[in-house]
Amino acid sequence: MKPKALLQKIFTLLQSRFGDQNWWPLVRNGKAVYLPEFRARERTPAEVFEIAVGAILTQNTAWGNVVLAIAALKEAKLISRRAILDTDPARLAELVKPSGYFNQKAKKLKALAGYIAEELRGSLVRLKEMPPDAARASLLSVWGIGKETADSVLLYGLGMPVFVIDAYTRRVFSRIGLIDPAAEYDEIRAFFEKHCADDIDLYREYHALIVAQGKDICRNKPLCPECDLDEICAYRKSKIAESR
Repeated sequence: MKPKALLQKIFTLLQSRFGDQNWWPLVRNGKAVYLPEFRARERTPAEVFEIAVGAILTQNTAWGNVVLAIAALKEAKLISRRAILDTDPARLAELVKPSGYFNQKAKKLKALAGYIAEELRGSLVRLKEMPPDAARASLLSVWGIGKETADSVLLYGLGMPVFVIDAYTRRVFSRIGLIDPAAEYDEIRAFFEKHCADDIDLYREYHALIVAQGKDICRNKPLCPECDLDEICAYRKSKIAESR
């Protein structure tokens, strides 16, 4: 089966199992909220900023911890570029402590806020005035923002056609046999963008479904007997062959 057809089949199987994901979630009343309406409209500037904050805070931690940190920022009324710039670093670090690496993440949030003020005239939405590659390069110039973080902001916040790659993507698709586990980030991203339809909603849902698969089924110790992808997974086939 050609890569395009296989990627479509995998998407269909994952969607059948996990349903619509409606990413990126926003934090409302201390909880992550996943609503279909988030997919049907553009994000507001405040929502884009919250997504960027979440993309930084989720580095090396579980999303549940990020929700706690964002909820704390919101309760303190510090979920804005101006408020973060004006807040003492120690205070900011204390608020984002649930997300781990809190001193570093507080510095990263400060760097993001300064970048928005100095380079984007106060709003991340101004990145939409640039071509995707230029917007990505601009974000990557900010201390603390790497490729996955930048692409998350571009795709989920600004609706730009970039496929987000993370550890789950690498694990799931290297086991299936579609990518080299040692491949560079941009090589894997290019593979998905080449063989998937150029559809922002598809990119969002596909990435979210991959995360669900990686968390629930294709773990470090995979639950292969429970996997809907077993018939097309090279890893699963090799394990079956070894057991014979």
